[in-house]
Amino acid sequence: MAIGRIEKIKNYQLLIDLFNKYSELLTSYKLLIIGTGSELSALKQKVDFFKLKNIDFLGCQTSDEIENYLDKAKGVLIPSHNESFGLVCLESLLAGVPVFAAATGVMPSLIKQGYGEVVDINNIKEVEEKFKKFIENIDSYSVDNKELSQRFSVEAMVNKYE
Repeated sequence: MAIGRIEKIKNYQLLIDLFNKYSELLTSYKLLIIGTGSELSALKQKVDFFKLKNIDFLGCQTSDEIENYLDKAKGVLIPSHNESFGLVCLESLLAGVPVFAAATGVMPSLIKQGYGEVVDINNIKEVEEKFKKFIENIDSYSVDNKELSQRFSVEAMVNKYE
C-alpha cells in the first residue's frame, strides 16, 4: 500500500517498476495507491503499459477509510525522494504495519530493526535487493506499536520541548 500525494517527489514510478520487475514474486499481492495528484495519469499509463493487474488507484480516501485499509495491509511502501517528517510512516507503524521506505526525513529513526526496510532511494541495486527481502519476509516483521505510541504521545512531545 502507498499513501500520499501523487507527485514526482513521492517517486511512485519506482513502485510500478518494482512491481513489474518482481511480478512473479508478487502474484498474491495487490498494491493500493491512495491519493491524487499531477502524476496520476502518467502512473496509470505505466501500469497499463506493463499490463499490471495487481495495482489499483483508489483516489482520495477519508481517515477512517485509510485506517481500514491499514488494518488489512501487509506493508506500506514509501519511496519518496524527500519527506519532512514521515506521517504516513508513523501512522503505518502505529497500526502495526511494516514499512519499506526511503532513508529520508525521520523514517530511518522510526523504522527500527524488524519494523521494515530503509533504503538509499538513489541506489537502485540496494532498493531492488531490500524490496525483494521485504516482500519475501513480510510476515516476519514485528512492529512494537506500543513503544512508538509512548515515544510519540502528546506527553512525550511536550516533555521533549520543555
